[in-house]
Amino acid sequence: MSIFSLSDDPVCLSAPGRQSCSSPTGSTGRSARVDRHLVRSRGGSRPTLAGWRASAAALGLLCLANPALANSLDSQFSFQIVEVEPDGEEQLVARKSVKPGETIHYEIRHENQSEDAMSGLVIAAPVPAGVTITFGTQSSNVPATFEVQAEMDPELDGLEWAQLPAVRKVRQPDGTLAEEPLPEAEVAAVRWSFSEPLAAGESALNTYRVKVN
Repeated sequence: MSIFSLSDDPVCLSAPGRQSCSSPTGSTGRSARVDRHLVRSRGGSRPTLAGWRASAAALGLLCLANPALANSLDSQFSFQIVEVEPDGEEQLVARKSVKPGETIHYEIRHENQSEDAMSGLVIAAPVPAGVTITFGTQSSNVPATFEVQAEMDPELDGLEWAQLPAVRKVRQPDGTLAEEPLPEAEVAAVRWSFSEPLAAGESALNTYRVKVN
């Protein structure tokens, strides 16, 4: 049975014109400013297990209506392993390795450290190759629209976003397209679009879970 090491690769947050990174360590990562952009191309390939490791669900995108406020948004990423006790009770445990079949719990926290409300926040994170998202495990402590990204229409170039329950079109032997529920294994990324501004001093917490293949 394979055991995957959890990655120390940077977790990146990007806004127009700027980006910050932190390193997932099984708890809260350390933030550091870098001068590069995280490129997310429509229809691009999913991260490989070697590149992201089993739990490198690096933050993919952070959009702000006002980019100047990015310096005032403290962003932290963390992950834990879900362990289930014999009585069925779950515990979140900090570990640096995971085995196939285990579940990783991701948390993305943002605190508005400015004196003004922040509007237009969109938080996105990939589902790395080697793991599969579990529908229904996502959460947000602030009002937000949750979407998943996958190939949902073979007649369109690249990947599309959709709310759950999502469906995809599959080409049949006769050439026609039929709809079916989107399989969890086909999801390449997730995102939350905040419905309301994040008030000064307030924090937002978004979570989701993946299972190691």
